[in-house]
Amino acid sequence: MVDVEAVLDQVTSITRMPCGCRYISTGKADRRYCFGLGYDPAGIMGEYPDSSSGLEVLSRKEARRVIREYDREGLIHSIWTGVTPFVIGLCNCDHDCMAYRGYIEQGGPASFFRAEYVAEVDPELCTGCKSCMKQCQFGAQFYSSLLKRVYIDPQRCFGCGVCMARCKHDAIKLLPRQEHPKVSNLWLKQPEAVSQPAAS
Repeated sequence: MVDVEAVLDQVTSITRMPCGCRYISTGKADRRYCFGLGYDPAGIMGEYPDSSSGLEVLSRKEARRVIREYDREGLIHSIWTGVTPFVIGLCNCDHDCMAYRGYIEQGGPASFFRAEYVAEVDPELCTGCKSCMKQCQFGAQFYSSLLKRVYIDPQRCFGCGVCMARCKHDAIKLLPRQEHPKVSNLWLKQPEAVSQPAAS
């Protein structure tokens, strides 16, 4: 969320639009999980208000509210660039995202980098409620029945932070990836495919 909000503070236009991935994977055409971001330092677009008349243009405050709702839902926020360092989009992904499915579930080519952070549980604050485990999209969290605590595998963690947003006890923190020797240079290595739980 910190990185997402820093990006939102820098752009000059935020447009929410239907998600192409969700249309392909679910057939639902108007699920607005994608944000187009623009940077217009000269203010040229302000001279053409009709250019945005058919779009859902959000203020920074509205965008932050929506992103925080998505965070509580457990969606992964990914910032997309055109020609680096120019940011063009912000996606909010889960199982229905085609990039996520191909990379994480099917073990295909890496389509996004891991974050510059790794989540870590404070065993003194963790109550073992497992709320964070329901949020993890990467299969990085494990529960110890003996210790009644959650453990996060740094090699599986993508550092998205949605587990931290779910923890009511502030037991999870995001730490800089470089502080974890095992994963300090782990950015694109293929994770083991995350299997979906079978229906019972």
